[in-house]
Amino acid sequence: MPRKSKPRTKLKLDIKLIFDVPEDVLKVLRQMLGNALNERQIDEYDLPIHELFEDPSWEYVLKDNRECLVAESASVMRYDHDDGQYFLNIQTEKHNYNNEVERFVDWIDPYVDAFYGEYLGYKIRDGDDGKTPLFKERS
Repeated sequence: MPRKSKPRTKLKLDIKLIFDVPEDVLKVLRQMLGNALNERQIDEYDLPIHELFEDPSWEYVLKDNRECLVAESASVMRYDHDDGQYFLNIQTEKHNYNNEVERFVDWIDPYVDAFYGEYLGYKIRDGDDGKTPLFKERS
């Protein structure tokens, strides 16, 4: 009898970060986006206070489960010198055991340069009828 696979969640976000995004937020994002073979660059005592970081696997929230073999992320962060801002493009598909995807979206929201209610992207959970749009929650 074949094993039933666990549901997966796809996350797609295209966001611009605020001009004065704190360096510790950038450091956390770099860790999340970094090579899966890198050792942790952030001390657990330096992590932001948010429920996302209560999960010991927080640093893999932006890595596709299939990337465990590839050791790279399809998600990227880039700095636009003309705009003077960071842009974050997230494309991942993963098991979402502890609502890590939703916790990440909640954590990054205050650092997103967008108006309240602005569309940021979407998530799709296996078995859902369609995309669940994600919007800027805080102004």
